Amino acid sequence: MGIGAVLWILFLIGCSFTIIYEYFAPKIEKKKWEEKKFTKDNIEMNSEKNEIVNTKQEKHNILAKENEIKRREKLLNDLLNKLVYDKNKETENNRKLGKRLIDDNNDDDDNINTNISETERIIKEQDIEYYKSLETDQLLKLLKERDNNDKKEAQEKLKKERQERIEYLKLNLKSEPSTDDENSIKLLIKLPNGINLQRRFLKSDILNDIYDFIDSKDQVSFNYSLSTNYPKKVYENTDNIKLKSSFEELNITNLTTFYLIEN
Repeated sequence: MGIGAVLWILFLIGCSFTIIYEYFAPKIEKKKWEEKKFTKDNIEMNSEKNEIVNTKQEKHNILAKENEIKRREKLLNDLLNKLVYDKNKETENNRKLGKRLIDDNNDDDDNINTNISETERIIKEQDIEYYKSLETDQLLKLLKERDNNDKKEAQEKLKKERQERIEYLKLNLKSEPSTDDENSIKLLIKLPNGINLQRRFLKSDILNDIYDFIDSKDQVSFNYSLSTNYPKKVYENTDNIKLKSSFEELNITNLTTFYLIEN
């Protein structure tokens, strides 16, 4: 076989491989691309699916918690209602039993029954007294609870009013005059907790202004009046005439020291 024939056979083989490659290569690439796209789509689909599942699971958990809270609230309300009902029922039964014994006793007084022994009569009278005292004790307990609630509400109201007054005074307190003002005086206040306050006032300012200044510091929790040692004087917080009088009218001078006394 000559070289030409060998070359011709190699040429035919190369052409055959080329034809086969050109025919099958696009299909193989297409198949790979489709498989890759299918895998990507599956990943995206699974991601979206997982997100939807997680969202639904989270909503389900929230709903389950809300239902559990409602269930517990209902059980608590039912228990409280049962306790109140049992308590009212017990009180009503005691009242009815006491009333029945009292009515029986009244009937016995109207229709004397000679067959009842002295011992039975004493026992019945003791039962009547017991149920009377029971109702009295319950009434006293109820009144005491109501009184305690009223006191608590009154204390809360006073506390709120005091806090509102302090806030108001902090915003509306008269401004302190300067040290150069010839009409100003410096006053000292010694508090029971050891704190010493000092502030300048005008001579024309009134005694009530120093009460406002002390109250604005929120350091005193009791009702008080002001006093001085030299000279010994007491300026009660109920004396409206003195409260509206100026320092000059009251002869309160520079560096006067005030002390707090509890009313």
